[in-house]
Amino acid sequence: MKVLYNFGIALLALMLMCCGRAIDTNQTGSVLFVDVDSSKPVITNDEAGLLVPDDGDLLSVSCSSVIGEVEDMKFDKDKIFLLGDDREKIHVLNSKGVCENEISRLGKSSKEYIEITDFYAANGSVYVLDLSSQKVIEYGYDGTFKGSTNIERYWANYIFVIDDHLFLVNQGSETEEGKKGLFEITKDGTLVASYLPFEKTPGLDCDICCAPCSADTMFYADRESNTIYKVTKGKCEPFITLDFGKYNLPEKYKGLDARELMFKSDGDYKKYSLGIEKIQVSGNLLFVRFDLDLNSYLLVIDYVKKEQVLLCRGISVKSMYQMGLMYYYMNGDYVYNVYDAEDFVQIVEYMKDSETTIDKLYWQQLNKAATERQSDIGNPVIVKYKISNK
Repeated sequence: MKVLYNFGIALLALMLMCCGRAIDTNQTGSVLFVDVDSSKPVITNDEAGLLVPDDGDLLSVSCSSVIGEVEDMKFDKDKIFLLGDDREKIHVLNSKGVCENEISRLGKSSKEYIEITDFYAANGSVYVLDLSSQKVIEYGYDGTFKGSTNIERYWANYIFVIDDHLFLVNQGSETEEGKKGLFEITKDGTLVASYLPFEKTPGLDCDICCAPCSADTMFYADRESNTIYKVTKGKCEPFITLDFGKYNLPEKYKGLDARELMFKSDGDYKKYSLGIEKIQVSGNLLFVRFDLDLNSYLLVIDYVKKEQVLLCRGISVKSMYQMGLMYYYMNGDYVYNVYDAEDFVQIVEYMKDSETTIDKLYWQQLNKAATERQSDIGNPVIVKYKISNK
């Protein structure tokens, strides 16, 4: 079970690790200086202005098969897709959180996967990356097999899809097509282009390094260079690079994994930002998470203007359910925060004991969901807030 949250506070998860590769230094984009020393501590939602005060929903998910902890959440059209901690099934939900179907095609035939390494939802299909069998399999919402792509010539830790092209994110493995961080291929496996050559071995790993900003455009973050790339069909170009000044990780530490960094730097790494760990998009806002000295920071950028909107360590949510943001995902104008059943029940009990002030309607909804989770401990609760995008 995850550690019980510090309720109402968006602390944002700590120390999740991303890729180490040398980016082509001839590629440059806009540079945004991030003045960490001027960052605000935990601030209220009223100060941040990120969430619409009273626009949200509580989705008490209930599926016939246990989801467990949510490993990943994706969206396509009006559907929500959840990957449970067994990494064997993808649960298909409607916009209200009601389970409608599940994709469960575990096996060794050409139409099945051995395990779900990653998945992506787009164009009315769900694409499953299976590294064990070196293929990407496309299914309909109902689990109907629609096609398979052999990726033995490449390597992929993550996948995303733009139109009819597959993009394979390679975090440091050498392939038949060379040492490249991103491969763009067609559904028959033909290489369209490859991007971001590297020499170094993998270092730290990202939590979420890809974020769609439109139907035909994806942002991709390279952690060690702190560069966010704009990816479209046939093109990958640097969009914005974050400069942390004196907190930039020195070159001598790049390419080291978490254990190597801990021992070889003798604790010195705590003085530096370990790079972009998560990016997500809502409207014209780009949300970036990074850590420094075991503290998580939230940087919000207006990516149209390429200007900083907010820099803080957390946001105190004082309206509606007063459930802070922790394990969250974004889709359109909404942010979806996921709670395991046991955590959710304990949070509600804590809020009762602390005499948290919430409108009667929201207390009723929280209590009802907590009661349901006590008898259905294998399914999560999702709190959905609307983002203001001012």
